[in-house]
Amino acid sequence: RRWQLAAGMLLAIGLPGAVWFGATLWPRLTAPKVTVTSASPADGTTVMLDDHSVALVWPSGRLTWPDRANARGVRELQLDGDAMFRLAPLKAGAYVIVTPSARIVVTGTVFTVTMPNPSTTRVSVEAGSVVLESRGGVGGAPVTLTVGETGEAVWGEAPRRGR
Repeated sequence: RRWQLAAGMLLAIGLPGAVWFGATLWPRLTAPKVTVTSASPADGTTVMLDDHSVALVWPSGRLTWPDRANARGVRELQLDGDAMFRLAPLKAGAYVIVTPSARIVVTGTVFTVTMPNPSTTRVSVEAGSVVLESRGGVGGAPVTLTVGETGEAVWGEAPRRGR
């Protein structure tokens, strides 16, 4: 009878403990691998994402990206510098390019991002469309840019078309 009592206590204490341990450890073990690529000051570099998407990072630029989308289907790429993107549409979700001053939501397109300074991001769309949002706690509606359009996001100001 003692072994039954011990087994019951182990089950009552051990099972919730194992569930808690698994719930806290599992996300860490399955977190996406993050890659950082920096272009030299003299040359740009080409980044091949695993879904046939390409980013051409211009000299002195840096791109950081996960190997897969998050649970909401968002694949967030951090850009510091200038780059041209040719992104294939994701099966579900979207790409999001984040710069110090902007957030660019992409569903599959070709566009260029330039940063004349850390507080300003300019986007020029060659194919498809993107949604440009400013960062810095500002209100204001995001701007949708389509083929041939440009937009600008300045830290703390609403995004705007062309400039």
